[in-house]
Amino acid sequence: MEIRDDETGCFVRLTPIRYQFPDSVGVPYDSDWLIIRGHVKSQGEEWAFQDPCLMAGEAVRIGSWLRAVAAGIPEPMTAREDGYVGPTVVSVEPNLGFGVVRYGESTATIRIFLWLESSPPSMLAAEKRFEFFLDLTASRDDIAFAAHAWLAELADYPERS
Repeated sequence: MEIRDDETGCFVRLTPIRYQFPDSVGVPYDSDWLIIRGHVKSQGEEWAFQDPCLMAGEAVRIGSWLRAVAAGIPEPMTAREDGYVGPTVVSVEPNLGFGVVRYGESTATIRIFLWLESSPPSMLAAEKRFEFFLDLTASRDDIAFAAHAWLAELADYPERS
């Protein structure tokens, strides 16, 4: 799946590659870790990663959440008392997070948090592994298409535990 900001050309592309432990079936957690390949372009950097950063069920929930965003359902993220705005969709391994920034008439701005091994090389070098996010504004139709593509790719990777 790819979510692209047509105005800036920035994008996040995520692809499930394989199970981390292909022969491990019926084992909680180990059976369901997916290796995700990512390719990201922000205003200042372009990079790729490949890491076991989602469990099969979490990956499906991201697809369902994207469908809901296309329909304008999830509320935009809100700041905590200390001002921090964190993702509303998170995973066990804190590499990827998602949240809605705002909705337009036919668009949505999605914030994608890219942490740890998924973060840009400059953030890893500066030891700012939990500080990067990218806001992408896309049409809701494009978001629905991304959700459909993501869920179709995940059909080969059902939960096995």
